[in-house]
Amino acid sequence: MSEIRKKRLTLGDYLIIGIVLIIGISLLIYALNGGNKVKKLTQPEFEQYIYEVNDKGEIVLKNPIYIDEIEFETTEHSNIINVKGSFKEEYQKDLGYSAFTTKITWESYELIKELSKNPNATFEIVELTIPVAFPWLSVLSIVVMVIIAIVVVSSIMKANKGNNQAFDFGRSRARVTRKSGTTFKDVAGLDEEKEEMIEVVDFLKSPKKYGCKNP
Repeated sequence: MSEIRKKRLTLGDYLIIGIVLIIGISLLIYALNGGNKVKKLTQPEFEQYIYEVNDKGEIVLKNPIYIDEIEFETTEHSNIINVKGSFKEEYQKDLGYSAFTTKITWESYELIKELSKNPNATFEIVELTIPVAFPWLSVLSIVVMVIIAIVVVSSIMKANKGNNQAFDFGRSRARVTRKSGTTFKDVAGLDEEKEEMIEVVDFLKSPKKYGCKNP
């Protein structure tokens, strides 16, 4: 029984396996979050759920307030605040989603915090301070792109090398060598054979002596 030879995985095989794993993990995360529909709001849309301007030009709380909880994520040295939160259950069916995300300025953030002090403000505020982190995701993306580029270039070079070898098939590998300095006089014995070879060489050098023309 012949032994089954195991195929060794190449860099391209590992790359394909990595891509499949990334897609699988992304689909799993999407499936787990599928029951929680998230709406991406603009700043004006988000603010409309919190307050409105009355006939007197005053900023007052929205009635009713659809939002249940607001989570502010502030980052050091940034004027933009990431916001996420949830809507009250009684309004989720009409809205078509249960949660939201948005980005607001510090001015809007300060205004909403001030409005939250009103006794009629039925929403909760959670504040998180996110330290400036090293952009691992950006670096990882660059590394992945470099690896993909290396694999592609390597594959192209291997393919071109194979094509060059295919074109070289059938070519003679004979090479012209330098004179060794050995003559027929240096060969002992085989007199008859030497005479025949001398005639062949002489014929090739001077075919006119034998009534032939140069090719």
